[in-house]
Amino acid sequence: MIKMTGVNEVTGQTMVGLGLSEGNLGRLREGKPIHIFGAEMGLPVDIVIFWGETEEKLIEMCKPLMSKETVVRDMLTNRPIKN
Repeated sequence: MIKMTGVNEVTGQTMVGLGLSEGNLGRLREGKPIHIFGAEMGLPVDIVIFWGETEEKLIEMCKPLMSKETVVRDMLTNRPIKN
């Protein structure tokens, strides 16, 4: 995996980039999420990458990490999903 932070030369926005290797993809397919500690990259948040066959399976996988304040959004509509 590679991790990068910087400024997008086109938009001027702060950018975070994560490049996954084949080994990372294998881990994800085994149900092993990848936890990236934001402090290592100078970010105020941690990032968790996970994989599942459906959105419902993704939500179930993440429930142990969720609090009452967690908001899950559907990427196609950007609408909150009930968890």
